[in-house]
Amino acid sequence: MTVKNALWHEGALLGDPPKSEYSKKFTKQQRLKALHLMLYFVTGEWYSKKDATIQEWMERDKKRDEMYERTPVPSHACFMCSKPMELFHKYLDIGIDKERDKMQFYFRCTHCHVGLDVTDGVPKRVIPRQCPTCKRRMKTDEKRDGHEVITKDWCEFCCYANTSEFDLTPAEPEKEPSPEEEMKYSEDKLRFCLSPEEGRNYLEGRENMKRIQELFDQIKKREEERQEKLKEHPKGFPLTDGRYSCGMCRHDVPSYDNWYDEYGIKCMACQHALERKTVPLKYFKDTDSWYPMWKLKSEFGIHPQTAMKYVRQGKLKAYVIPGENGSPTCYVFPKKENQNILKSIC
Repeated sequence: MTVKNALWHEGALLGDPPKSEYSKKFTKQQRLKALHLMLYFVTGEWYSKKDATIQEWMERDKKRDEMYERTPVPSHACFMCSKPMELFHKYLDIGIDKERDKMQFYFRCTHCHVGLDVTDGVPKRVIPRQCPTCKRRMKTDEKRDGHEVITKDWCEFCCYANTSEFDLTPAEPEKEPSPEEEMKYSEDKLRFCLSPEEGRNYLEGRENMKRIQELFDQIKKREEERQEKLKEHPKGFPLTDGRYSCGMCRHDVPSYDNWYDEYGIKCMACQHALERKTVPLKYFKDTDSWYPMWKLKSEFGIHPQTAMKYVRQGKLKAYVIPGENGSPTCYVFPKKENQNILKSIC
């Protein structure tokens, strides 16, 4: 099942031409990358279902075996002569899709040559060669020519007649796979079916992704609740359910010693800078429009001491957010205003 499914995806993306109309828009290299990602999840999901599916099949077949063995054979009398009928056939009718399995018994009367079909406990009379017009017994003549059987039925009472032909030529046996086909299948199994170690790695990765998704869902739900509360308190409110990171200076802030409003979570020093307009509001709204001190070093190789010297000399434009003791707690370097000077410094 894994090999068949994986080969279908491979043919859809890498066939010549690709089976998928959508994939024709991309280069072969792009489709190859997409296939690797797709097969990672396709083969991983088949692996994850393997043990449970086999166990489900075993339990299903066990129930069917027990049903076949333990269902008692009913006894029936012929509906024409009242003599006991003999069991001719016992069969387990396998339900398709969501239909349930049913036990089927077929009885026949050796004296009257009638039958009784009992499926799921419900009897149904079977009269062979019954005329569809007058319901009487028809006469029958059967001839065989090689593998062909010609049967003629006719009713002496109402003159109904019917001829049917049956071809009993044995079906050709299913073709055995060639050595080349066997080898290709073995190679495909090695390509697509995960080893126990690969399967465990996939399952661990899937669980990690699931936990990350649950975390994102919790964050989303918490943010939605804050937005609802913000409607009641438009000026903002302190968060009381844990420690957070300030959206501006990135410093750790405890419960109550923070402020949440339309500009996000902030420490009190950054909140005071916002209220006093020490830093333009646009930089609180768009934190990607400016560089923090650490980013000057990582992207431009400018040491914090050197950056502060450039600020004092007026070479770099910066807004300074003071802390509780008056010393700078955060520097805001606007990208647009410092773009040319940063290029010249570097």
